[in-house]
Amino acid sequence: MANWKRAVTESAICGKTHPDTVEIKSDIDLLKMQFAEGELPQVKAIEVYHDGNLCFGYELFYKNNVQVGHHIGGHVHADVRCERFELESDEYLVGVGGRCGDICDQLNFTTSKGRKLLAGGKGGEEMQC
Repeated sequence: MANWKRAVTESAICGKTHPDTVEIKSDIDLLKMQFAEGELPQVKAIEVYHDGNLCFGYELFYKNNVQVGHHIGGHVHADVRCERFELESDEYLVGVGGRCGDICDQLNFTTSKGRKLLAGGKGGEEMQC
C-alpha cells in the first residue's frame, strides 16, 4: 500500500491500527496463533525494563522467534535499563510474581532450576502467580 497513513484507523483497544492489524485480546490468543495445537510454548528469554525502583515493561521471547510483551508505564527515563534473562533449553518457568502498589514496582521469575530474575524495587504489596 503506497499511502499507508490514510489507512490508519483508531481502535478502542489498541490505539492506532493499519489494514493488516490483527486484534488480539490476550497473550494466550497470540500464543495460540503462533504454535501448533498441543505444542507448549517454550520461553527462551525474558526482558524486564526497570530503573531499580519501578518496572516499566516486560517481554517474553519464545522458541520460533515469537515475542510477547507489554509496556507497563509510559514514564520511561534515562535510568531505565533492560535486564535480560536467558533460559537454558531444558529450563522452564515455575513461578511469576512481583510487588504492586498503584503501579508495578517489581517483577520476578523463578525457573525449574531454581534460578531467579528479580527486577524493580521493593515498594507495593507482594503478589505471586
